[in-house]
Amino acid sequence: MSNGPRFCTPRILPADQQELAQRLAIAENPQNAPRPSEIAGVPSKFWRPGRVLRCRFLDGESTVHAKVEEKAQGWSEFANITFSFGDDPDAEIRISFAEVGSWSYIGTDALAVSGGRPTMNYGWLTPNSSDTEYNRVVLHEFGHALGMIHEHQHPEAGIPWDRDAVLAYYTGPPNNWSVASTEHNVLEAYSRDITQYSVFDIHSIMLYPIPNAHTMGDFAVPWSNFELSDADRSFIDRVYPTNVLPFDAAVVAPNDKLYIFRGPEYIRITPGVGIDVGYPKPIVGNWGDWPEEFAGGIDAVMLYTDGKLYFFKGSSYLSYTPGVGVDDGFPRPILEGWPDMHF
Repeated sequence: MSNGPRFCTPRILPADQQELAQRLAIAENPQNAPRPSEIAGVPSKFWRPGRVLRCRFLDGESTVHAKVEEKAQGWSEFANITFSFGDDPDAEIRISFAEVGSWSYIGTDALAVSGGRPTMNYGWLTPNSSDTEYNRVVLHEFGHALGMIHEHQHPEAGIPWDRDAVLAYYTGPPNNWSVASTEHNVLEAYSRDITQYSVFDIHSIMLYPIPNAHTMGDFAVPWSNFELSDADRSFIDRVYPTNVLPFDAAVVAPNDKLYIFRGPEYIRITPGVGIDVGYPKPIVGNWGDWPEEFAGGIDAVMLYTDGKLYFFKGSSYLSYTPGVGVDDGFPRPILEGWPDMHF
């Protein structure tokens, strides 16, 4: 492997196991249930927040084991997930060093891998590998194990793939993928609704090096991402929250969606389904001409009998017409519009 392109090859389950994997994913974490805006075949595969994931080494050297265990804990600093390394035969994450290349199944797909087979592999790590090498590879593969996808498939990545070169590499040994699998896992861009971040993160640990031989012209992603980026840390904390703080306010709007506000952000929930894809979002930019003094958050909100939403912050309030925006002349003092509120 030392002379070939070192590009992560995430493992995908056979087609006949996809339905089982989806059932297991939803049983593990109900938030994995597909939402209407997700594309078929790419559901969420996140573990339940607070989960203790058991990890077991199937082979390899003890010095390498120790380094992998150390680096994997980098995710636990920002995610409410614990990695427990030991010899449990029922471990969710089973690590091997026997195959060529480095790869991992995505998130809860590991639950569908039976028979004690590996769910993660490190084909080029040795006792002599550098600390930087361990950082890059272990954080990347454990990112996959936590349910994260490749950042190179972000819709704004703009990678000029050499399709023939990519197909030649992945459809041959040791991967032996089909053309369809290669298209799906390397060449296709994900929908904006399911990418990890709102913009392409060139610093993400999930953006693996891309060899020049796989692209047109002079384009390559060098070995430069070896720590979790700010976006990595923020995202994993949202998926596996370490500090679940009380929200500021909530309201069911006329569109029958539930809106929950906390600080400068909000989420939208479809009752009976879950949090809509792409949330949380900043309030500013998504609620019309939102005033500066309300940008940092609100104290309360209500849907009144006139069909308008009323937002309160300190001694001021906003009148908001759904589908239109903040009404003219707002914010105003609460006592100006609600003179009886003297308690």
